[in-house]
Amino acid sequence: MHGPTLRARTVGELLDTAFQVVRARYAELAFATLVLVSPALVLNFLLADVARPAALLLQTFLLNYVTAAAVVIVSNVYLGRASDPNEVYRRVFSRFWPIFGAAMLQILAIGAGMLLCVVPGIYLAVALFAMPVVVMLENAGPVDAFDRSQKLAGEHWGRIAGSMLLASLLVGIAQFGTGLLFSLARPLSPWMADMAGNVVTVLLAPFPAVVATLMYYDLRIRKEGFDIQALMEAMGPASATETPAPAY
Repeated sequence: MHGPTLRARTVGELLDTAFQVVRARYAELAFATLVLVSPALVLNFLLADVARPAALLLQTFLLNYVTAAAVVIVSNVYLGRASDPNEVYRRVFSRFWPIFGAAMLQILAIGAGMLLCVVPGIYLAVALFAMPVVVMLENAGPVDAFDRSQKLAGEHWGRIAGSMLLASLLVGIAQFGTGLLFSLARPLSPWMADMAGNVVTVLLAPFPAVVATLMYYDLRIRKEGFDIQALMEAMGPASATETPAPAY
């Protein structure tokens, strides 16, 4: 698909764009997700109950890299660039430790906020939404991504909270609906039901990352005039001497 028009969007428009991106690139997103989480799925498949806690912990760890891959894929779509799976994996693994460090810093900050008082934890969960995106698209380290995400969020806390809450709610509804279908269909053994649930969870995991990436670009358009910058780059070197329109 051609990249969506670079412009600021309402929450509803942003979610609609996220669905368009997912529909257009779901095969690529799902395949990257399964590849990156496959060690946890294999561990759970082979050792079942014995390794379930370890498999779930590994899956949680690997989902950070699923998010990173989704960020790269969605960015390519949004900017109208070709997407090469090998290039996606190369970029993800080249940022292995920054991704890990950012995830740990994000978890620790939100966890500390929740322990001190629930409200600071919720605020930080929203304010730090862009950390994985900044790590991948701006090559930032964990601390720089921590600061950058908060600056981007700024006064748009409500829009970010609404978008991410709706994205999580939609994923939750999809998981519940799929689980209900499993229970109404031919009865599955607990082991099979658990495996099916894990696979469904993994396949739905990229959607919040899609929304977060689109929100990142939306905020950059609103606050930094990213759409003007992209237009000038597309016009070529001659446009560099022109005065850009002020950011809004």
